[in-house]
Amino acid sequence: IAKEKPHTITIAYGLENYNFDKLFNQFTQETGIKIQVAAFKNNALKAELLQRSNINQLPDVVIVPADFLGLKSINYSPIPESLLSKNISTDTKSSTKIGNRFFGIPIISGNHLVLYYNKALTPKPAKSWKELTQQTALYGKPIIAWSYHEMYWFIAFVGSFNAMPLKHGKINFQTSGMMSAMKWYKSLSDTKIIDTTCTYTCATNAFLDGNLNYTINGAWAFQQFTDKLGENLGVSTLPTYQGRQMMPYFSSHVIAFPNNALKNENAKSLIAFAKFFQQQEIQEHMWQDMKVLPSNSIVQEKIKLSNTPNIKPILLQLDNAIAMPNEHEMAIVWEAMLKGMNRYLAGVLNEKKATEYMQYISEKSLNHD
Repeated sequence: IAKEKPHTITIAYGLENYNFDKLFNQFTQETGIKIQVAAFKNNALKAELLQRSNINQLPDVVIVPADFLGLKSINYSPIPESLLSKNISTDTKSSTKIGNRFFGIPIISGNHLVLYYNKALTPKPAKSWKELTQQTALYGKPIIAWSYHEMYWFIAFVGSFNAMPLKHGKINFQTSGMMSAMKWYKSLSDTKIIDTTCTYTCATNAFLDGNLNYTINGAWAFQQFTDKLGENLGVSTLPTYQGRQMMPYFSSHVIAFPNNALKNENAKSLIAFAKFFQQQEIQEHMWQDMKVLPSNSIVQEKIKLSNTPNIKPILLQLDNAIAMPNEHEMAIVWEAMLKGMNRYLAGVLNEKKATEYMQYISEKSLNHD
């Protein structure tokens, strides 16, 4: 990479999943371009960016989940296809598209849910929910937890019925598949398979402390779980339900340029940054050092061939995952689904009424858009 005259670019990203410090330092050493970092907690990042867009103080670069690309007020620069590495798979590339234009450069792939288990407690994981139910009965208490009230988890159950609510830009909650997924999800609470009061932090900590046989979490938690549990960590694909595969969403983490930054005076530096992160050597480093799935398909193939037992299920589950849409309608889907599910799980509405309510909320939001 050709050296740029020394100056600074500003970057914002979510600090809980990934630590890019080493790579940022390497980029500065190679190019002379300094990086000023603003790292935020994941749940604060979106609000922070929206707030900064109101006062015109957005960073030059963000590293964010691809669904952030649907935030219109951030005014992301369209990405010319020539800036995207030829080694990024078509699926991964398409996860950064809105309409027929690219708005992000994928550097990390996946971010999908998998089943983690503690081999010291359960040497062989349950392959189906029926098996998991039988194991729970032996213990007489819940042996699995996840972020039950977060819709990113629930949507993996919906995927089993091919009933994703946003398809081709159209929102539709009123399907038999959605109602079947809701009934099944609620039954896990009613039959005490899961303690629904255990939040994301509670489930993660209980699993790390060896107090839970299983947890459902994202590929992003792999490094944290490996560091703590070592050889006792097992990874499996999500359990099947009546022979159906669970289908979570997958999403890339992308480099994107707010406030149409590719048109400003830092454009050359930003392009250098984008090219740096797509280099095969850097993508390999991200796997070896950070244990995240890189977007480079050549590196992904190398990982598959490495035969690391816990990696195969992560890649296998990625094959059984659905690209999360980036359209701004997705934000409406999450909100409407949460409102309907809360009422359904509390027994206020039955599943039919709850899907009607979700549809009503989403249409109302669309009309106010």
